Amino acid sequence: MPSRWKKWCLRAVSVPFFIVLVYGMASLLLALVPVQRSLPAEAADGAVHSVYLVSNGVHINLVLPARDAEADWPQWLPEAGVDGVGEWLYLGWGSEAFYTQVPTWGDLTPSVAAKALLWDSSVLFARYGPPPHTAEPAYVRRLDLSTPQYRRLLADVRAQWAEPAPLPGQPHFYRARGAYQPLQTCNEWVRRRLYHAGVRVPAWTPFDRPLLWFFEQHF
Repeated sequence: MPSRWKKWCLRAVSVPFFIVLVYGMASLLLALVPVQRSLPAEAADGAVHSVYLVSNGVHINLVLPARDAEADWPQWLPEAGVDGVGEWLYLGWGSEAFYTQVPTWGDLTPSVAAKALLWDSSVLFARYGPPPHTAEPAYVRRLDLSTPQYRRLLADVRAQWAEPAPLPGQPHFYRARGAYQPLQTCNEWVRRRLYHAGVRVPAWTPFDRPLLWFFEQHF
């Protein structure tokens, strides 16, 4: 094989490897850097509002009370409760292709994986369910927010809907704002919602484990 072809093949292999390596290292290092958005001072009433992060080992859902003094989600999202309204609202954001075409890992195809990894339109997942602390403890984190933080979180989450009605035939999925891509993953979406609410968070977390680890250390 001519030397120039050897060099081309080496570059073809090494460049993707280098990109993946840098991506992984950046995700680990930036997970160690805490950031907190500076917000206008607001009067706190002393109340504590508990929200949860629940992971399935890959993807984190943001879990909010279905009803409390600040929100009544079943009134706003009745479709998400077609299977019966639980006490908590499980929210996720991610690739439309992956979310809606891959109910199990066996349904994953190379084309869907490529679309989800590189660039895709996004959807929101919303479904009511049982108390989050019943899940595997290693995959659950409770965050206690002040009333101003909680109100900002609720407003920011509601602003993520691009359309109020669910997708046809998909009662738990809604068109969302933003595109799914390597720098904006499902777990990074959760981190950004908390950041905009004024919660102390890592600088960037495309994966679930660094985000869970951060809150284990700081809450």
